[in-house]
Amino acid sequence: MKNTSTTDISYQKSSHNSKRLEQLLEVFPFLLWFPKVTPKNIKIDALAGLTSAIFALPQGLAFALIAGLPPEFGLYAAMIAPVVTALFGSSWQAVSGPTVATSIVIMSILSDIAVPQSPQFVSFALILTLLAGCIQLALGVFRLGHLVDFISHTVILGFSSGAAMLIMGVFCSSRKPRCKFIRNL
Repeated sequence: MKNTSTTDISYQKSSHNSKRLEQLLEVFPFLLWFPKVTPKNIKIDALAGLTSAIFALPQGLAFALIAGLPPEFGLYAAMIAPVVTALFGSSWQAVSGPTVATSIVIMSILSDIAVPQSPQFVSFALILTLLAGCIQLALGVFRLGHLVDFISHTVILGFSSGAAMLIMGVFCSSRKPRCKFIRNL
């Protein structure tokens, strides 16, 4: 039988605990920064949170209306997304919440199959966002975030330009006499 010393066993336990702690910090990154919170930090973060809320809450309302959803959904997205990102995100400077591009995509996908702001439209939007969230969760669990590096600047620019064209199309369809030249393109 092999004779193991007490120090070898304690080293193995500490090594095992260290790996377990690393795994825990990967899933719950807030455990890393939470002990560093001081009253001074809380005061600064509260001011930053208030400043962000002043801009994010009205934007959330507007983005919900653009997406064809009731305004309270914009409030939910503007309040819950930053909290989840702060607790489970890996970036110290994270930007999260609703965006105009996402709102436009939701509206353009779902407006053909349901009336905006109807219960059916809201149900479809919730299913769509649940599916998108499941895809994002799967990408995170399987550590596939680096795939974003392969999306070229041209693709991102094309998406942004497409969103702008969609906005112009919706704007011009509601103002027929002034935008006749755009519809004829």
